[in-house]
Parts: sequence; C-alpha cells; structure tokens
Amino acid sequence: MKKKIVSICLVLAILAVAATGTLAYFTDYDGAENTFVFGNISIQQLEKERIEQSDANTDATNIQDFTQDKELFPAIRVDGTNANSGYAAWAPGYQNFPTGGSSKLFTDAMGNVEDKFVFVENDGANDVYFRTIVAIEKGSLPIEKNALIRINANTDHYTLNYIANRVTIGDSVYDILEFVYKRDNNDGKGAGVLSAGATSRPSLLQIYLRADTTQEDVALIDGNDDGKLNVLAVSQAVQTAGFSDAATALDEAFGDLDATSAAAYLAEYKA
Repeated sequence: MKKKIVSICLVLAILAVAATGTLAYFTDYDGAENTFVFGNISIQQLEKERIEQSDANTDATNIQDFTQDKELFPAIRVDGTNANSGYAAWAPGYQNFPTGGSSKLFTDAMGNVEDKFVFVENDGANDVYFRTIVAIEKGSLPIEKNALIRINANTDHYTLNYIANRVTIGDSVYDILEFVYKRDNNDGKGAGVLSAGATSRPSLLQIYLRADTTQEDVALIDGNDDGKLNVLAVSQAVQTAGFSDAATALDEAFGDLDATSAAAYLAEYKA
C-alpha cells in the first residue's frame, strides 16, 4: 500500500511541471521618494526709539528698545512759535535706522514729541506681505477733539487706512489704524514684499499731544483711569506665494479688516 501512494504522488508532480513550464522571467524595478519643504512664515514686531532724540545724532546705532511709561506732555515749540503747526516741521537731517533711513521725523524745535518706531522683521524662510494694526486710546474724548492726539506716520513705505473711531478694546476705547506695507524692499521682488531675513522700515514713527491739550482733555482720553495713553500694535503676515499683491493676500488670509476683527486681533495682544 505505501508503494502505491508514493507512485501516485510522483505522477502528479511530473504532470504539474509539464503543464506550467519553467518559472523564469526577466524582471526589474525602480522608484523614488519625492519630498516638498513646508513653507515657513514667521515675523517679529520690533518697537524702538532713539537713544538720543536729536537732529544732531542720526547714526544707525542711535536706536534702542522702546521705553515704556515715558511721560507725555503737550508739544511745545522751542523757538516760541505755534506748536500746533509743528507737525509739518521735518528735521533737516536724515535719520538712519539699521534698515534704512527716514527724513520725516520732527525737528528738535518741536519739543515733547516721543519716538515710537514700529518695525517688522521677517525671521521665517519665505517672503511675506504684512500689515500693522495700531490702536490709540481716545477714551471719552469727543470726536471733534480727535486732533489733540497726533501721530507721525511713514506714508512713504505704507498705505495708511483709518479703520474705525471709538472702538472698545478691553477696558478702554480706541481709534484703529491700519498700515499696509507697500514699498519694494530694494530686491526687485515687487511692491509690499518683505523678503525672508529682512526688516521693514518703521510704520509708526512718533506720537505727541497738541499744544492746546488740557488736563481735562487728558482725563477724558484716559478711558481706563490708569494715568497712561495706551497704544496697541499687532502685525500680521501672509505668504506671497500665489498672490499678486498685499491687500488681496491679507484679505484672503485674515478677512476684511473692520472694527470688530481689528479689535479682536488687538485684544489678543493687550497686556
């Protein structure tokens, strides 16, 4: 019985080889791992002032971090003329910043004007469009007295838009401005592009109270009774890739900027 079983198995094996033929083929294969680098968007908002606030010192090293709680008094004209017209008196020298210069700072003849330079540094790996949103405390100051608080703004490098008056943010009331970067960064990449590794020119430059500001006016401005003029600033950036201009890119990324959205952005960074 055992011999019969073995014979049958051998016959089946021979038939299987005959039916299929020899199992041999020419074969090859190839492949690749394809990768993309994720874009990186990162900015830093920098707030600075001059160490020596003087027409005579325009050196680029005459810059330090902004000093909080500087005392603010109504502007005066050192030469005795009307300080209320002093906003048109530009310093004759060219103030040098590490990122480039500005000729639109107030002359030394205008006293009690405080520096507040707001820069944006692109410390990411990719080019960006950006804007800086600024809120200036107005408290319960009547709208007709808005001009008592003055700013010096860099409209050569930014488009300045007035977003809203008298918007509540936290415990006080503010006016909101938008600075959209518009200048070519001198690298041929187009208007409004801040290149990777570059720092912008400042948007906001200086702040002062008009000469006819009274202590009663100041009490109205100080909406939260902390004895300070509060100025809020937040900067937003978006990739340039896929967009033709800053306004389109920023609106697509963050939505249309209005009083509600601007207040929400600023409230997030309010101390």
